[in-house]
Amino acid sequence: MSSDSLKSNGNIASIDHLTSLVAVNIRQVRTDLHAQNQHERHALTELNERFRLFFDHVQVLESQNSKYAAQIADLRQQSFGISSIDAQSEHYLHLQSDLATFSYEKVDYAFDFELFQLQIEIYRQMIDVEQRGQGSIHSGHPSK
Repeated sequence: MSSDSLKSNGNIASIDHLTSLVAVNIRQVRTDLHAQNQHERHALTELNERFRLFFDHVQVLESQNSKYAAQIADLRQQSFGISSIDAQSEHYLHLQSDLATFSYEKVDYAFDFELFQLQIEIYRQMIDVEQRGQGSIHSGHPSK
C-alpha cells in the first residue's frame, strides 16, 4: 500500500469514529430532552389538576354564598310580619357571619388563583426556552 492510501484509510477511520461519537451524543441529548419534557408535562398536568380542584371549590363557595344571600333576603321579608325579631336577628347575624367567612375564603382563593396563573406562565416560558434550545441544537446554531 502506498502512503497516500494509508493516509486515506486513516482519515476514513477517524471520520467514522467522529461520526459515531456525534451519533452517541445526539442520542444522549434526545434522551435527556425527552426526560425533561416528560417531567415538565407531569408538572403541568399536576398544576392543571390543582387548578381544577381550586376552581371546583370556588364554585361550591359561590353556590353557598348565593344560598346564604337568598336566606338573608327571605329573613328580611319575614321580619316585617313576625313580632319575635330577636330570634331572626340572631339567625340573620349568624348567616351574615357565614357569608363574611365565605367571602374571606373566596378572596384567599382568588390570591391562590393568581399564584397558579403565574406558575403556569413560568412553566410555559420554561418550555418555550427549551423548545428554542432544541431548535438551535437541530439547526446547528447556538441559542441566543
